[in-house]
Amino acid sequence: MKIREYDIIVVGAAGYTGRLVAEQIANCDHLLRDATGDRRWAVSGRDETRTRKALEGLTGGVPPVIEADLTQTSTLHELTGRTKVIINLAGPYTPTAPGLIAACVETRTSYVDLSGEIPLLKQVIDQFDDAARDVKIRIVQMAGWEALPSDLTTLLASRRAVAQDGLASQEGPGASEPVTDVLVTSTFSRKPEGTLPMSEAVSAGTMSSVIQMLENDQARLLGRSDILMPAEQGARPAPLRLRPFTINGRILACFAPVAFLNAPIIHRTAALRASESNLVYRSARYREGDDMGSSKGAGAIKRFAKAWLRTGAQRTIIALANAPSPLRSLVASALRSLVPAAGTGPSGRFQSDWAWTVTAQVTTASGKIGEARLHGRGHPGYTATAAMIAEVGLRIALDRAPDRFGCLTPALAMGSLDLEPWFVDSLSLA
Repeated sequence: MKIREYDIIVVGAAGYTGRLVAEQIANCDHLLRDATGDRRWAVSGRDETRTRKALEGLTGGVPPVIEADLTQTSTLHELTGRTKVIINLAGPYTPTAPGLIAACVETRTSYVDLSGEIPLLKQVIDQFDDAARDVKIRIVQMAGWEALPSDLTTLLASRRAVAQDGLASQEGPGASEPVTDVLVTSTFSRKPEGTLPMSEAVSAGTMSSVIQMLENDQARLLGRSDILMPAEQGARPAPLRLRPFTINGRILACFAPVAFLNAPIIHRTAALRASESNLVYRSARYREGDDMGSSKGAGAIKRFAKAWLRTGAQRTIIALANAPSPLRSLVASALRSLVPAAGTGPSGRFQSDWAWTVTAQVTTASGKIGEARLHGRGHPGYTATAAMIAEVGLRIALDRAPDRFGCLTPALAMGSLDLEPWFVDSLSLA
């Protein structure tokens, strides 16, 4: 393979999340310079002028800007052929990601995105997994708040639980000392005060992805925990139950913003690990929830009510995904009127006043327990997500990823589960 001009190209850098990712990469700029001091990373957008304007004030100045139209095949091959890794933030992903990924396969370029569009992930695995393995590239999707924290902590907790029986090499559910139970919880020790307005709670890209999934012919795939499992693995995990529950005196509500994205990634990680060890996959029970507070004392009824309201909203999404196409289209059309302006998202305290922990507790068949925690600061879906996807992209670009190829989950793409020191200020793993 010829030496690439760049290590990383950030696609969709003019968007809200794209700029956040560019800021993360810019903070690591010293790692992405050649012997002459030239930058080995660039950004891409449909309009060079708009992209440059969006990135004004970036640390170290605006990097090289490549104008590219994701709907033009010839443009895609030229773009992907110039870099080792594409980080794609140009959502919604369903219309353009397959073409961009196809170009990555042709040019042997690894690819990372934030897509939580489940029908698309299924399509990408079916269409590109074998080809990506053949050309030894990595395709990593859902590498942000969904589903990296849950995926990473579950894998690390599994290693720790299994290692207690001297089986450290057999990591993850599906190993020779099987993991039987996985519980992932998120706890927010700090949130912005008051009610978040729509424009500060979600970005235009997130809303557009929800609309895209509702309009997809395969929308009914939403809510299935097994949908991303390798074809050769016959065991199927139980459906994810969307309901509040209590454990250790705490109320756990459905994950926000949606609770049906983490489980398919967790089970795919486990099944791929079982395949690597030539083992038959044995599914663990997977549960997850946001910690809403104590199940007893003052305010417990109110906390339960909030948990059930969230459950109702998420069940409605699943019901809509299984509704006839005309109804889904009608709802999608109505949601379009609520989409914030392109390029907007949380700002000020709504972006910064967050502190959270995602904890995975894993239990094996013999009763061994392993735990792992990911601590983060900043809006989990945007500020922290930008750090997460940048971490994955940098590991691949800087040859710090394991020799795994194909359509990988975030945890399996990262290899060593220690977070690199450049992100210690926003993320830490314990």
